[in-house]
Amino acid sequence: MSPVRPAVHIPVRRATREHLALCRLARLTPPAALSEIPADLDWSAFADHAIAHNLAPLVYTHLSALARGGTRAPIPEAVRKRLESDYYFSLALTTTQQASFGAIVAALDERRIAWIPLKGLLFGRTLYGSPEVRPMADLDFLVRPDRLDDASAALETLGYARTVPARRRATHEEMFERHYARRLGAFNVKVEPHSGLGQAARYRVDGDGLWERSVPVARYGIADWGAGARALSVEDCLAHLFLHQANAVFDEIDLRSALDIHELVTQWHPDWDLVLARARAWRVVTPMFLALSVTIVLFETSVPKAIMDAVRPGALRRAWLERFLDTGGLGLYRFAEHPGWLKRLTVGFGSMDRPSDALRYALAYAGLRVRDARARE
Repeated sequence: MSPVRPAVHIPVRRATREHLALCRLARLTPPAALSEIPADLDWSAFADHAIAHNLAPLVYTHLSALARGGTRAPIPEAVRKRLESDYYFSLALTTTQQASFGAIVAALDERRIAWIPLKGLLFGRTLYGSPEVRPMADLDFLVRPDRLDDASAALETLGYARTVPARRRATHEEMFERHYARRLGAFNVKVEPHSGLGQAARYRVDGDGLWERSVPVARYGIADWGAGARALSVEDCLAHLFLHQANAVFDEIDLRSALDIHELVTQWHPDWDLVLARARAWRVVTPMFLALSVTIVLFETSVPKAIMDAVRPGALRRAWLERFLDTGGLGLYRFAEHPGWLKRLTVGFGSMDRPSDALRYALAYAGLRVRDARARE
């Protein structure tokens, strides 16, 4: 029988007491404590948010650990079973993903392709200690641009099929990521090899510098990913999370990215001067302010005041962004019903550090869309 994920409600895009309780109980550092949770918490709404934000496996694990230690949460049995069901769904999915990725690692090693795990692929094995508590929709990894075709060939040899976004038929080869999928048992395993971290017309990521600053994954305690596996530096990992939020115009449907930022900052202690320098070089200073503001509110992340002052946008830009982003709460785009083009127009361009960056990206984006439109004629 195929595993079935519990029903997920449409995420609420403003912070509630249940969201704040969720963030406290999902947090690894410092450990979750029931003393921070209101006695009259709406546990049903809590479970809704935990599942919708992909934090249920982590919360279930923490609540189970507290119960084993003699501190049992006043959680209704029906709610506990919902969280437990989502945990076992995540366990089944990540077990399939990790087994699949082992074959991918071997194929990359066979071709002597150096690669870098991105976001959840790295964090599940490091910050979170176990992949199933940090669910992933897909497996993201970075290769050098001149090895992207080789990495794609390795995936195709393993039976992964490439999909091309319907709206990018003419320009898909210019994307910084490719999309592959393969059906394995009950799950559709998705893999995304990257040649960069974002659109070259929008960001100024120094690709060569990424690789020069990268370190062997063994430094993070991972010994089974072969000789070609490296990891971004701590500061580059953090800057990438800011860039990723901006790339999604802060329209992520869950809080994993915010928790990733909190745990990275708290466990790995980045050099803040280097993080600031990287954000300035990559043109993600405004996204850095927005992302850190949310983690401070939700997870009580400790960030030096001098750093927040250095990245704080001007009053007019802040006022504009606050019209569309819940900057004092979940950090999400407030209006789920807005079309993608409007989100990009209001927040995508509004969060770019420099007007010249916005103009350059607007021209490049318009050119791509015109070419794709002509290809559909």
